Amino acid sequence: MTETYGFEGATGFKTVGFRSNAPAGPTREQWQRLVDKQAASELTVSEFCAQHALTVSNFYLWRKKLSDDSQPFAQQDNWLAFDMPASGNQSIDSAWEIELVLPGGVVLRMNRAV
Repeated sequence: MTETYGFEGATGFKTVGFRSNAPAGPTREQWQRLVDKQAASELTVSEFCAQHALTVSNFYLWRKKLSDDSQPFAQQDNWLAFDMPASGNQSIDSAWEIELVLPGGVVLRMNRAV
């Protein structure tokens, strides 16, 4: 511990904080090795985390983060590509309307009225 400080708030309770020189934790590369090691083992995530002094929630967070990073953005299947033909007979001031329906009942409507 390098520094402690405190203050008394409006409630009269004293709040104390500290800054530590402890290491920040495993790096991205170290997490990747840990995730790979757990997958190759016969241990459950809980057992593996207990043996390696990791929290289960952090393990799942990093496993998801690393899995998401391994999928290139362009290869995600949830994108719909479409072409809009260029039309030389429409002026810049033409009216247009776009409606985007999102999950959860959210609808985004954009338009330009002339």
